[in-house]
Amino acid sequence: MEVYKIPKYFMSVTKLPRNQMKKLDRKKLYEYWNQTGTESTTNPVIRAILGRQSIRDFTERKIPGAILEELLRCAIAAPTANNMQTWRFHVISDQETIERLKSVIENVIHNMEGRKVKFYGFNNPAAIILITNDRRNENGMLDCAVAAENLMLAAHSLGIGSVWNNVLKSLNDEIKIRALLEEFGISGKHDVYAMICLGYPKGTTKKIERRMDVVNWVKSRS
Repeated sequence: MEVYKIPKYFMSVTKLPRNQMKKLDRKKLYEYWNQTGTESTTNPVIRAILGRQSIRDFTERKIPGAILEELLRCAIAAPTANNMQTWRFHVISDQETIERLKSVIENVIHNMEGRKVKFYGFNNPAAIILITNDRRNENGMLDCAVAAENLMLAAHSLGIGSVWNNVLKSLNDEIKIRALLEEFGISGKHDVYAMICLGYPKGTTKKIERRMDVVNWVKSRS
């Protein structure tokens, strides 16, 4: 193949723009290219950030242990306030234990009185990672949040789906939940701030559009 026919850059788009005749609108593609430049369209980190979405339904395919370890390294590489690193990562890959965790959560919520806790659930994840932190650490929840984001972005870059389920944050002190956490080896001083479900996606998920009107460009007074 001639050199000039080999692409030097790639542009990732969610949908090809088309004109009224349903033909490819090359002008809009050129406009998009000029607006975004080569860095944002070819940079794998940016593609992972813009492409990741929550996945709740997973196939039967297992995640190799080496890949789980790689994802955990990415999570631990996240910043922590004052570099305290008081977080802990608890990996559950046994399907029976995963289903028992889901069942206990649903049972506790069903029997709660005077409180409404939403649980959107998950279906057949290959692994669940509970990210906990010492409740005495005032920045503990924030540390868990950035670690969770690192983990999910790394997972997406490897073709693995993920969802952050935050239901345990409201249930840490429920008796049945705390008993189960202790069974998992989670200290009574630690709360679960993130429950990350991982697995290979089953089917497709509709992309949720993000609003840009939430951005405020602060203008200089000069």
